Amino acid sequence: MNRLGRIALSAGALGAASGTAAYGATVVFDSVDASTFNDTHINQQNGNNAAYFGDDVHLGTACPQIAQVSIDFGYYTYDAAVYTPILQVDLFAVDSNGIPVDSNTNDTLSYTPIATAYNSTATFTGSNYNGGGNTSSTHQTVSFDFTGQTGAANLTDFAFAYRDINPLGLSSPGFGFSVFTNPAGPTVGSSNAGYLNASPNNLGATTFSTATTANGSPAQTLDASITCVPEPASLGLLGLGSLLGLRRRRA
Repeated sequence: MNRLGRIALSAGALGAASGTAAYGATVVFDSVDASTFNDTHINQQNGNNAAYFGDDVHLGTACPQIAQVSIDFGYYTYDAAVYTPILQVDLFAVDSNGIPVDSNTNDTLSYTPIATAYNSTATFTGSNYNGGGNTSSTHQTVSFDFTGQTGAANLTDFAFAYRDINPLGLSSPGFGFSVFTNPAGPTVGSSNAGYLNASPNNLGATTFSTATTANGSPAQTLDASITCVPEPASLGLLGLGSLLGLRRRRA
């Protein structure tokens, strides 16, 4: 095989290895603090008549494509119970203060997201407080896939917020479903406004605001991490350029 043929084969192999792993997903926002799992959490929005709980994100440099948002949840119950939430995470455009803004004033939503992802695969076994359990023992990280969504591309400043849209969340045992918070703030990336909530639980009349506490506990930010992948086209060109340079040096 000639040199150009080998180069074309190598470039083709690079292009075929698509997906998050192939393009080197990088954590660009991380506010997870395991120490808060023990005592800092807030009830899901149905238990507080809230539409969303979330946070704003400032990356400094635009992420070509948000790959994944991962959020830490727990499930507090007084007795044994099992619950499978249907979770929705929305990404929102924000103003200069990190507060979500409406991306479409022509619809009936107070805040129209720029991208949405769902997860209904995580089942939580309740903490069973009367049996000696605690919320930290029910901790799970649930991830939401935003790869390929155009609204999740080229973002520097944005907000993410979750909803539990499972109808069972309106009654026991759904009320105990919780999200963890971190009073220390993010260690990767930054947050302008910090912890966000939206109420009432009416998507046509809700208002986002910041909160310094959650259930009486410090809540500077939500326990979450966000990964970013480079733009596939630019990486492909970079890989091809490296291959060409290598061939020239060998020649």
